[in-house]
Amino acid sequence: MEELAYSGSADAAALRSRMTRCGGEEWNYQFSCRTPACATCRGRYIGRQRRAAIKRFAKHENHDLAFASIVIGATDYVDEIGETFMKFRKDLRNVVDANRRQRRRWSNFEALLWLETDALSGDDFVHLGSDKKAQLGEMAPLFVRDSGPVWVVTAHGVIACPGIDYQEVAEDFRQRWPGTKRVDVRPFYDHQTKDQNLGYTINYALKHECRTHLGQFAEPWPVGWMAEYYSYLHRWSRGFQSTRISISPVAIKSTNVILSQYNKDELEEREPLPFIYSDSVFHTYYNWKDRT
Repeated sequence: MEELAYSGSADAAALRSRMTRCGGEEWNYQFSCRTPACATCRGRYIGRQRRAAIKRFAKHENHDLAFASIVIGATDYVDEIGETFMKFRKDLRNVVDANRRQRRRWSNFEALLWLETDALSGDDFVHLGSDKKAQLGEMAPLFVRDSGPVWVVTAHGVIACPGIDYQEVAEDFRQRWPGTKRVDVRPFYDHQTKDQNLGYTINYALKHECRTHLGQFAEPWPVGWMAEYYSYLHRWSRGFQSTRISISPVAIKSTNVILSQYNKDELEEREPLPFIYSDSVFHTYYNWKDRT
């Protein structure tokens, strides 16, 4: 709240005014600001999404589900975050639709993904690992401003791919989003229940922690970055509405699904899911507790 008060922008002032009324006595505790900047509203949203996902994927087995993460792009203009995410939404649907026309087993594919944005400055950039530097350089000729930030736009979430090897999904996504470690698809853990896997994945996808991770260290964003980012989300997303992507299965005439014969030997072994460990430079270790 203090960051918004001193940012000096009209958007920040509007967001601060809305958050000030959230859950307040003046409104008989009935008003919720429903903005990603509000930890209380975000916690409630995560709880709702977790319960909805458990219900939505109830018909699937644990081995039909996977975690998916795609680094979409990078920009040094905060107003381009939403445009970048919306283009990804369209591109993802096009990839899925194209596969459904060519391969019947993709009819049952589902996806539930959320926007996450990382940020770094020029000083941070020089400390990135070689993979992350290569990744950013491949996506665009990116010139990092000395004062920052550069916004790195990512989508995380759950995919259901019954009858499809998850590595086939990963390879198809990599063809559309090529580059160093931009696409990460990993099956759910066998030693955890489906509901636990869903809960941890959704917690991870919606964390919005506003920290820059460099190796084993993490630093909070400068207050100006937080105000700029959350003010933009408040102006663009109408709460959490625009930060979510949902792709549903399509009806097919027969329930017989052809299993993928994808060659697993041609693909590298995948690492564990990111709520235990991730090789991402921004998120190294998470083990969220299941909270509503």
